[in-house]
Amino acid sequence: MGLRERTIPSDDEYLSWRERFCNWGRWGADDENGTLNFITDEVRVSASGLVRAGRAICLARPIDTFAGPANPYPAHHMVGCHGSGGMLDYIGMFIHGFTQTHIDALCHLRTHDNRYWNDKPVGALGMPGEHSGTIDFWSDGIVTRGVLYDIPRLRGTEYVEPGRPVMGWELFDAAAAQGVEPRAGDAVLIRSGHGRYYALHPDERPGFGSPSGVHATAVEFLYETNASLHAGLLRAAYEAAAPGARLVVLTHEIKIMARCLAAAQDLWRPVSEQKVFNKGHHPRIYVLRRR
Repeated sequence: MGLRERTIPSDDEYLSWRERFCNWGRWGADDENGTLNFITDEVRVSASGLVRAGRAICLARPIDTFAGPANPYPAHHMVGCHGSGGMLDYIGMFIHGFTQTHIDALCHLRTHDNRYWNDKPVGALGMPGEHSGTIDFWSDGIVTRGVLYDIPRLRGTEYVEPGRPVMGWELFDAAAAQGVEPRAGDAVLIRSGHGRYYALHPDERPGFGSPSGVHATAVEFLYETNASLHAGLLRAAYEAAAPGARLVVLTHEIKIMARCLAAAQDLWRPVSEQKVFNKGHHPRIYVLRRR
């Protein structure tokens, strides 16, 4: 059951996702980047080569200074003028929900047993017990390829209708319709038409949630597309190799490699698996034989 069958998970399957799609320890116990590790120097260089027009486009919402159900603590802006010697600004915002554009850090949410990113403990007042998982570790900025998944366009509608959330397999459909191949390291931008919905329903006031959201199956899409390089490698190598040929793969994506080997069991037979040490990580060398 899953994306390829276009089915939603059962309750038990959904609960298993906490382990199946867990990235804790994937890049070492001290990692602070999470899936930003997929944005390598090569990915950034490749992304820069896609620039054609050079036009800058802001994806942020305007700072909301009006109170409402979706924004109970609006932004406030104060300017010091007289006697200040210049223009001095103070801006305060409650960063949460859908009104103020922001990035959630790795420590944003805790588990049911009070742990957060990489199995770190939660400290006093629900804050991280140590300096870990916080947004300042990304202060160098994030530069990568951005891919827009326009779901209203795919469906031929103005917006994603309430009760019909964006399903994970629709992201594959949108990529195919747009002629885009999902890649590891992509910044995935999912358009649901949130603003358009309220523009066409002026009598409705935006709530704290969203009437047109993304289904949990999108998590599977995001996780599986990171594995596309491994899966593509095994199939491409199979097509190029002679029966009985050997393939050596070095990777630290142990969980992904295990799934890819299971999916490619009719193509390759594992011969050996060796753990090696390199810069704090524990990658493995797999030797496979073509069937």
